[in-house]
Amino acid sequence: MCSRINQPGRDLKSLIDEVENVMRGERKRFGDVSDEIEKWINFAAKFHPTYSKRALAFLRDDEKRTFERIESPELRTLVVLPAALLLQWKSEIETKISPKRGIRVFIYHGDNKYVSATELETYDFVLTTYDTLAHSTSGAFIPGDDGRSFAFSRKLAGPIFSVMWKRIILDEAHMVRHSKTHRWRAIQELRGVHKWAVTATPVHNSLDDLQNLLFFVGLPKLPLLYNNVSGEDILNNRAIQTSIARALQPAFLRRGPVMKRNDKVEVLVKLPPKTEEIIKEPFTVRESQLYNSVLAKSRSALASSEHKEGTFHIFAMMTRLRQACCHPWISEGKAVKVCVCEICGCEAAASTTSKCGHTFCSECLLLKFREAVDGDEIAAKLPCPTCGSTISYNSVFKKRVLSSAERIAGYKKKEFELSTKLKMILRVLNDVNKNNPGDKTIIFSQFTSFLDVISVALDRYHIDHARIDGTMTLTQRNTTIRSFQTTDTVKVILASKTATGVGLNLTAANHVIVVDPWWNPAIEEQAVHRCYRIGQTKPVYVTRLIVSDTIEQYCFDICQKKKEFGDAILKAATSNDGSTKVAASRLQQLISRLTFVKSKEKAGASKDK
Repeated sequence: MCSRINQPGRDLKSLIDEVENVMRGERKRFGDVSDEIEKWINFAAKFHPTYSKRALAFLRDDEKRTFERIESPELRTLVVLPAALLLQWKSEIETKISPKRGIRVFIYHGDNKYVSATELETYDFVLTTYDTLAHSTSGAFIPGDDGRSFAFSRKLAGPIFSVMWKRIILDEAHMVRHSKTHRWRAIQELRGVHKWAVTATPVHNSLDDLQNLLFFVGLPKLPLLYNNVSGEDILNNRAIQTSIARALQPAFLRRGPVMKRNDKVEVLVKLPPKTEEIIKEPFTVRESQLYNSVLAKSRSALASSEHKEGTFHIFAMMTRLRQACCHPWISEGKAVKVCVCEICGCEAAASTTSKCGHTFCSECLLLKFREAVDGDEIAAKLPCPTCGSTISYNSVFKKRVLSSAERIAGYKKKEFELSTKLKMILRVLNDVNKNNPGDKTIIFSQFTSFLDVISVALDRYHIDHARIDGTMTLTQRNTTIRSFQTTDTVKVILASKTATGVGLNLTAANHVIVVDPWWNPAIEEQAVHRCYRIGQTKPVYVTRLIVSDTIEQYCFDICQKKKEFGDAILKAATSNDGSTKVAASRLQQLISRLTFVKSKEKAGASKDK
């Protein structure tokens, strides 16, 4: 492995530590291990020619000193994770490790941040969140004279940055895939010997997603990854796949359902089968008129702007079209004002902008204010997730955020109408209740406003349901999940992508309805994996709903293409193509290719499996 230039030798030591168990148990085979490591040193020398002598000297050091060093290491482990997983990690450590070991676990979050580095060093496991680290470094990055570089002051940072950790684990590591965010800069300042980046979705949209995770664990950019290699080359050229795999496989440890041990295949995880279905259905006459009207206005606005407003303006138009595919209530009469959220990376249909000029989903940012403190309170201030500047709750939420119940009450005052998408949802729920009356269902949507409309429809047809989204307090969220998991009173739960993106366990359900396709297949996969995970005992059925010949079909096709790139990464421990990032020019081409839709009288429904 290659070392960072400013920390030579560090990653080679990590590599040696990985094989120390073999060395300790079978010292006679140390020569074989040494030969294998020398191969890595020769590989590293291609990137850092002056490094090889230092590395070989370390490798050929006195064996006795090596074993003395590994017999009594400090075993402090830092785990960085989303706030929703803090208690789950603590519980897993305490239940999976024998109490006789006397393992001490500390949660560095909320009021527990005010401890000394000396006290932190007394614990075996310290659990903290990405946002806690960002908050702890809000005043520690000192801008340079050029306005672009930063100097880091450990004296101004929290005590967690003064500790040398034996092991640093990033759970749901894709949450720091963006290198321009304050969270990512904070993560880089942690000091540790071994570094792990754990994620099921290493690539979301861009090659940089993977590059940044590799950088964290100590690997430099590999030349093949930033050369001008197209996505088609990666998918279709076997030689390129082999080269990328050879370069990256040593950096990946992929958990699979089976593993080989002593030439025997051992089943680690046995999940029930998963069946995926796509249901396509055309608009009604009224819906097609609304959609065609929105499309015509979008094209007209795009032509008049002469592309001056860039990608965000086009995202706004496309979001309006996607909302029109869901229900007229959430798209009629709305101004075109949509930006990309700098927390989740998706278009923010209901957005808010901080004083420092960064835009977020209202739900995403509200969740950050809740996670910054313990219990059910909301923090008064928070470091901007992008730049680290202090933002206050009152400045970004000038108006009180309405609860889902208040929004639903407003919808119920209107004259109710079933959209095509609502009819599809009700039909799927009816089939589940008819064929498998004991099964439970999760309904996912990116638009919380559409979840409101779905709730109105379910109430109208007397279907009991629960809901989890980013506006809920931690207590409300945990109570809802516990009730859904342990009781049979509610068979349907509505969920937003923000509240269910990571760590949530909803294995009580085995039916998933994705009501609107997302641009990012990784987020959609994260949603499906809330129920298709360890603990699931029933076959899982995933149903995706698409309105025929609309932007949803294009969205689904793009998602499938991105998924192919993601599969190539995991199969060959390789990377996605940076060019798959949706650029303004490609979005403009997409808008121009969209056609006006026909109504249901002129088309029919279809199912794909």
